[in-house]
Amino acid sequence: MKEKDNSKKIDDVYILALSLADTFETPDEAVYAIRQIYDSVKEVEKLEKVRSLEMILFRLNVLRVYSVDERIGKRVDRALYCGHKKKSASYRNNIIRAFDAIFDRNQAMLYMKQAIEYLDNEKDEEAFELFMKSALEGSTISAYQCGKMIMAGQGCEKDEFMGAFWHWQAVNMNNESAMASLGYDYYDGRGVVKSLPRAMFWFATGAYKLNETCIKELADMLEYEDVIEGETDRGRALKAAIGQLDNPDVREYVQQMGAAVNNMLAEWLIQNEGEI
Repeated sequence: MKEKDNSKKIDDVYILALSLADTFETPDEAVYAIRQIYDSVKEVEKLEKVRSLEMILFRLNVLRVYSVDERIGKRVDRALYCGHKKKSASYRNNIIRAFDAIFDRNQAMLYMKQAIEYLDNEKDEEAFELFMKSALEGSTISAYQCGKMIMAGQGCEKDEFMGAFWHWQAVNMNNESAMASLGYDYYDGRGVVKSLPRAMFWFATGAYKLNETCIKELADMLEYEDVIEGETDRGRALKAAIGQLDNPDVREYVQQMGAAVNNMLAEWLIQNEGEI
């Protein structure tokens, strides 16, 4: 009975959050209000929709930090953009394509080069400012770097949720290092609600991309049966493969393992935690 009540509570909160996403005048106000809701319920046990609240916040933050309304010249339907149904996914992809086309990636590269120089000279605040400018012009490397710096409070105010957001955003831009970082976020509960299956999903995603950190973490989770039982030998084999990635057959094996675990966990996560 308790589980049913908890689930209904989150369903109600999720509906409220979607409504609030479009009610406030600006994305900043909506993010603030929904973040308060998220923080108040995220520690409640067995709340399946808490992931959907995370996704609402992550997607709203995209609209907020990238100033999407201003860039594309129209107000985004935030409730539709943040939803999890197919209609929302299609709408969201159209919006993303629209503002992705506006990025000045040459300028992003210039910002990033200067940011790296500042970072090398221990000018963290100046570096962070330019990494952020670079990220906002479409640099996936800078988006990942923003996540690292915000997570640590390096050159900026520490905010683990926003650190996880930038890791997630960099993952959506196909940054392989960010896949490892997002895996660690969910493994340790850094800024987001802890979930070993979700951590393993992102490690498997990165392993498919042949990221060595992700391969190692996926191998460890298989070997020690953190999520999936009976795969100890495959975990050890995967770990042994790390030093042989120049071999095409080994790369194929690693990718097959990454894809198999990814597909298995994707189905589980959708059924048990809501969205991925």
